[in-house]
Amino acid sequence: MRCFYTVTDFQNPTGASYSLERRKGLTALAERYNFWILEDAPYSALRYSGDPLPSLQSLLPERVIHFGSFSKIIAPALRMGWISAPREVIKVVEKLKQAADLHSSGYDQQLVLSFLQSGALEPHLEQIRSAYGERLEAMATALTRNLSDSLHFTKPRGGMFIWATLTSNESTLELFRAAVAEGVAFVPGEAFYVNGESDNSMRLNFSNSSSAMIEEGVRRLATLINDSSRRETTASALAY
Repeated sequence: MRCFYTVTDFQNPTGASYSLERRKGLTALAERYNFWILEDAPYSALRYSGDPLPSLQSLLPERVIHFGSFSKIIAPALRMGWISAPREVIKVVEKLKQAADLHSSGYDQQLVLSFLQSGALEPHLEQIRSAYGERLEAMATALTRNLSDSLHFTKPRGGMFIWATLTSNESTLELFRAAVAEGVAFVPGEAFYVNGESDNSMRLNFSNSSSAMIEEGVRRLATLINDSSRRETTASALAY
């Protein structure tokens, strides 16, 4: 069984999305060469600007296995999701799930079912889209204001993350150690490379803090990035 795995909307960590042309091109290849596409869509519902694009499954339902996650749109502790696929695939997945852990928590499943049946999902999504969208704007504005000469970033249209790259070749792992001491955390870019190579990029999350906290966090980060002597002193103190 040949498969192609991808995240089409607001990929983690870069926030990148497939254009409509790429979606059509990929599904055309799957149809031509007879392979399956595993479409992971945990962030697709978290769009803050622009028009939604069709899922790969809507373009080629007979060759696409589509995944979604409730942990990103209802509550992270649920660790539950869903799968949409042709019936023959679902039958196999059911057996694999039973072999792995029999089933997910029945209580949690009932909670999610009740939530969905109540009609509360769409109002909830509207609320978190509004909140996350404001936080994205706050982070993008703060990065531009404080760090326009020190890093580059592409503002995503959805998701939870901004991927930023320092204009210098400094490792963000060293910056991370100093930032933690200042109460600021991010994920160094090397964590997202298969070979773990050091790199000058970082993943910033804007979904879990208020706009005011984001602005203060970026200000502290900017102080460390723009003042190498302070960063070295802070990192040394943390090491001891």
